[in-house]
Amino acid sequence: MSAQTHRTTDTMPLLVMLAGPTGSGKTTARRFLEEKYQAFGARFSDTLRAKLRAEGVEETKANLQERSTKERERHGDTYLARLMYDHLHEHDMAEEFMVVEGIRMPHDVEMLRTFARETSRVFIPIYIDAPSNVRFTRRDLQLHMTGQNRPSWEEFEESERNECEARLDAVRSMCDVVIENKWILPEEGFLKRIDDEIRPSL
Repeated sequence: MSAQTHRTTDTMPLLVMLAGPTGSGKTTARRFLEEKYQAFGARFSDTLRAKLRAEGVEETKANLQERSTKERERHGDTYLARLMYDHLHEHDMAEEFMVVEGIRMPHDVEMLRTFARETSRVFIPIYIDAPSNVRFTRRDLQLHMTGQNRPSWEEFEESERNECEARLDAVRSMCDVVIENKWILPEEGFLKRIDDEIRPSL
């Protein structure tokens, strides 16, 4: 960890939360903020992905969902939230701007809100949404480009009924900002809307 403190500017440090269903545009938004503002980015799925890689298991959505369920059954519903809380605290003093992606549960939001309060950060919870057919097409294109297995529409619909996905309505109600991202490909208007929500706090 850097020895410097995050009190290097006149503005309060910032924590942006990006929630939403699969294919809504969360990763596009996170990468945009990382590139434009050198934000420190983190995903709730990072721990699960590392476990799958260590076991030689493909990082598909189905495998991530299955591992998430197993880890929460073994360690409790707040397991991933606790890991993220510790991870953010490790980097708190060195990072002015943090952006976290992949929130699926209401207690994940509460954890981030608590972290922001404890570290005197401005907290901006953003929910990104899109029609299911648009999200399916985006996901299909992404998997095709990376050579991964592409689920059918029926398999995509089944994954939408996963317990974590089903809790997203509650997460949405806890967000101050809701952005509709209804275009198939990344679109300048979407990223501008993200930027417009963030810029006043920088």
